[in-house]
Amino acid sequence: MFDRHFEVLLADTDWAKDIHYKLRYQVYCLDRGYEDPQTYPDQRERDRYDDSSAHFLIRSTESKEWLGALRVITVPFEVLPMSGVSEINCDQLPVLNGPVAEGSRLCAVMPRQKLTLAVGMTGPWISMGLIRAARAYLLEHNVRYCFFLIADSLARILKRVGMEFIPVGPVSSYPESDGLISMTSS
Repeated sequence: MFDRHFEVLLADTDWAKDIHYKLRYQVYCLDRGYEDPQTYPDQRERDRYDDSSAHFLIRSTESKEWLGALRVITVPFEVLPMSGVSEINCDQLPVLNGPVAEGSRLCAVMPRQKLTLAVGMTGPWISMGLIRAARAYLLEHNVRYCFFLIADSLARILKRVGMEFIPVGPVSSYPESDGLISMTSS
């Protein structure tokens, strides 16, 4: 059903990354106010982790409208962004031999055009599709563990489709996440 309504692509060109950064600006600067829009006069929200990330986009197959974005950052565990904003219970971690990733900047915009799919389900479908694509990418690149600051509600939805999340930290008060630090095995 997902593939009838949406398509996800790896944003690995300058053109696609530009769309990714613009969507992030829309959501994180304008819609939610997590970031100061004046920091990004070109209306593209970026940071130091983008060069170490794979970027994903999703769009409606009906309207061709870009609806969401996600990036997965692949840097050493100690340098992952979550380590700067959240507490991690290292005793809950497996042995992390090999590359790890952090999913971040997961965002969705409300479609301008009415989609055939019920609009109330749009956000969860967008999130699931982006995370599914990121998981496939990580498996292809031999990354076994991916960390998320994730809302409990999204973790429950993803668990229903077979993605297991293991809490590795307490509930975070970081505004972008509103949830748990979780790890998923790719």
